[in-house]
Amino acid sequence: MRAFARTFFQLRLRDMRLVALAWLLNVFIRTGLTLTSYKFLEPLLPAKPNGPAAPEAFLRRVRFTVFYSGKAVPRCTCLVRALTARTLLAMKGHSSTLHVGVAKNPGAQMEAHAWLTSGDSVVTGEEGYDLADYAILPVGPS
Repeated sequence: MRAFARTFFQLRLRDMRLVALAWLLNVFIRTGLTLTSYKFLEPLLPAKPNGPAAPEAFLRRVRFTVFYSGKAVPRCTCLVRALTARTLLAMKGHSSTLHVGVAKNPGAQMEAHAWLTSGDSVVTGEEGYDLADYAILPVGPS
């Protein structure tokens, strides 16, 4: 946690604000998914399905922010990070699509994964995963 704080105070002010907001969203979403369900929580989070895709520079900031702030939240899963990123993008008027998939490994233990895209760019969930190995499940409006 000390390294997190040290790095946090080395950020520019606008990035500090974005990291703080992402951390609060991560905590809210993680707590909401623990106490309730996705079905209950999803309508509370802003989403913008129709709108312009985010520019690559902003996507880089959101990727860093969500990944970095998620380190300070216990059990911050891929779904929590994807929903946090979707909320940050929607707050700036950018569209995104939430994907939830199940690994196509017959005979193996079921493995699910969530990721977020904006336009043709993967925003969260790509690190360490080959997304082509997942069958996408319908998640409803996002």
